[in-house]
Amino acid sequence: MAHHVCVARWRIAVAFGVVAVVVNVALIASLVSLLPSDKAALQLRSPVPVGDEFAWINRVSHWPGDWTVAVCKTPVYRLKTPNVDLPHATQSGACTAKIEPAGEYLNITIARFRSELEMQVDLHNQGYELYSFAFDQGGLLVYAIFPSATNIELSVVLQPLEKFGFNVYHDPGP
Repeated sequence: MAHHVCVARWRIAVAFGVVAVVVNVALIASLVSLLPSDKAALQLRSPVPVGDEFAWINRVSHWPGDWTVAVCKTPVYRLKTPNVDLPHATQSGACTAKIEPAGEYLNITIARFRSELEMQVDLHNQGYELYSFAFDQGGLLVYAIFPSATNIELSVVLQPLEKFGFNVYHDPGP
């Protein structure tokens, strides 16, 4: 009887060994398929990860905190997300502009978007007149201003962003 138990245990051990070898061979085969082809001496790849297609648009310097301090008085208010006015924004906020052309108090909307199309659609639908945007944290960060009731030149409000490399744009829309 003991002999039959030893043979059964030996068969189980051999079966586990065979399964382990088969699993290792399959794993190695799948890893080998991931190696680059030997046909090319050099593979050209973009240093910008897929999905970061906006990383080269409006290249700017410094950080969002610096940008916001350049154009906003404190405090900056975080708005509820999702925002009814900017439904495609992943985050949004507002502040009072530091620069007051002709003494007019203006609000700046600050928002993050996943894509330029979503940004353009939301800004256009809400009637924003001026905006500046840059790539940040895998999406777009925008500073936008509504038209003035007195028809004064508003671009001066966003001009401090130009020292970081921003452009000031008029009339958003897809």
